Parts: sequence; C-alpha cells; structure tokens
Amino acid sequence: MIDVEEIEKLTTQNKKIIPEIDYANIKNKSINDEIIALVKKRGCVVIRNVFEREKVIEWNYEIERYIDENNYYEDQKEKAGLDQYFSDLQSGKPQIFGLYWSKPQIEARQSESMAIVKSWLNNLWKYEFNNKKIFDPNKELVYADRIRRREGGDASLGLSPHCDAGSVERWIDSAYQKIYEPIFSDQLMDYDPFNAQFRDQTEEISSAA
Repeated sequence: MIDVEEIEKLTTQNKKIIPEIDYANIKNKSINDEIIALVKKRGCVVIRNVFEREKVIEWNYEIERYIDENNYYEDQKEKAGLDQYFSDLQSGKPQIFGLYWSKPQIEARQSESMAIVKSWLNNLWKYEFNNKKIFDPNKELVYADRIRRREGGDASLGLSPHCDAGSVERWIDSAYQKIYEPIFSDQLMDYDPFNAQFRDQTEEISSAA
C-alpha cells in the first residue's frame, strides 16, 4: 500500500513515476545509488539520448522505405485474421511490424551505445554467488525483435491483452520454487526480482505457439 500511495501522490503532483536517465550519465558512470535504487523499486527505467536525434530520423525514414519496398502492407492484407496478437489498434495501419533484419534494426542492436546501456542494466542484477557467475553481465546474445512505429496522437498500445510469462512451470519447477519462495511463503517484501540465483537452473514447458 505504501508504494500505491506514493505513486498516487506523484500522479496528483504531475511528477514522474518511472525514473529517467540520460545516456551520457551511464556512459560517464555518474549514476548515483539513489537512482539505481529507484530503478529497482519501479522495475523499469526510461533511458534518453542513447542515439543522436538525426540518426534516429534517418533510421525512421530508411525503415519506412524498407516497408514500402518490401510490400509489407499488401502482404499483411493477405494474412488478415490469422494473427490477432497485435490487433488492438485504433487505426487501419499496424504499429508493430513483423520485420527483424532491416539495416536500421541491425545497426541499433550492434551499436556501442546500446551495448553500454545493456551492460549497465545487466549489472543491476545480483549475478555472482560463491565465486560463480550465473551470467556475464557484459556479454549477451542479441535479441531480434519486431519494429514498432506508432502514429502521432495514437493512444492505443498496438498490442492485444496478453501475458508473455509461463504459467504452471512457475510453481512446479524446483528452481522456480526457490526463486519465488518468498512470494509463495507470503513474504512478498523479501522477494528480490534482481536476484539471478537459480535462474540458470529453470526448465520451462515448451509452448505450442
């Protein structure tokens, strides 16, 4: 209830609930412990100015050309009704595109600034126990995701209601039982979502999707 009251108070005062960080402060290693604590408390963060504005505009136009040159809209009309996952839109155009390997996407994923940001975020975790690293926070695989392009003034999210997380394995898997033990034992405030211990031992049930 304390967090709810705090957020409600911030809302009435028109203050930011989600912490915001400038990329330059991450690069210069000038983020203080108070900000880090707030990021962990909220569970999310907005990081601004990771890329130069001019570069982002260039990428945006290049993606637009890529979409047109590959007849994306026409192809999607042929598949209408097959996938309702991204159908919660207030306009006729999609906001999330099933495109993964355009040049701007690859350049953004492999950029030095993105690597610095991801490394900083990964290092927020507790990842070493008994001299063993659960993962290396400074090395990771690149995740190829879709493109999201929202129209100006559109208030919809572009996504239908959904849940990405697993279900039954979250409580029948022995490793997950250890991870979520504080929650299962009614000690919610003792749960640390940034604790990576046992997360390398989990087994998930394969999805049919």
